[in-house]
Amino acid sequence: LKCSPHALPKVRPRSVMSRATYILAMSPFIWPLLLSALVPLLVGGSVGQVGHHDGHKLKVKTLHSGSVGSHDTSGLFFIGLGTRNFCKESHQAVASIKAANLACRSKEPQSKDFCKIAFVGEQREADAVRKGCPGQFDEVSTVDLSDCGIDPKADPRAKKICVRALGVAPFDHNIFLDMDTITIHRDIESIFDVLRAGFQLTTAFECC
Repeated sequence: LKCSPHALPKVRPRSVMSRATYILAMSPFIWPLLLSALVPLLVGGSVGQVGHHDGHKLKVKTLHSGSVGSHDTSGLFFIGLGTRNFCKESHQAVASIKAANLACRSKEPQSKDFCKIAFVGEQREADAVRKGCPGQFDEVSTVDLSDCGIDPKADPRAKKICVRALGVAPFDHNIFLDMDTITIHRDIESIFDVLRAGFQLTTAFECC
């Protein structure tokens, strides 16, 4: 992939993984080649599937009990866990989604076809975002991840996997993005077509 440096926004990914997600998010040519291979690896999991973490067995739940259909909700979301300033950290990533002119965001906000941008965090983080940047996200979701089984002393970012495992992602069809993922092409929303075919969540993030 060859791009003119003058065509890119003045945002530089912070790591090798970030550079990879940066390229994926910006390129309309890479998505069709990778979706069929990566999505099953990124999402899998149904009721009764078991995951392992530090010797603990973790039941993987479906995100929603409803069947796939035209009334399902879709959206992109970010997870914030810990004491950092998530309003500031997610500002450019959220702004890039809004600037990409996604067709699903041109719909009426009350429409079933509108794709929201959400923040997901535990009580402390969600309250801080509601107070610190009330207009940045369409939705702020408070979740309880205490049942995940991850050591409370561990890096809180490791608990991101609990959002999927415990079935508390905010929408029926979810695109989970890290806070340094910059979206510069509207074709990212074609992922929703894959999700509606039977998957529940895709992700581009680095941890931890």
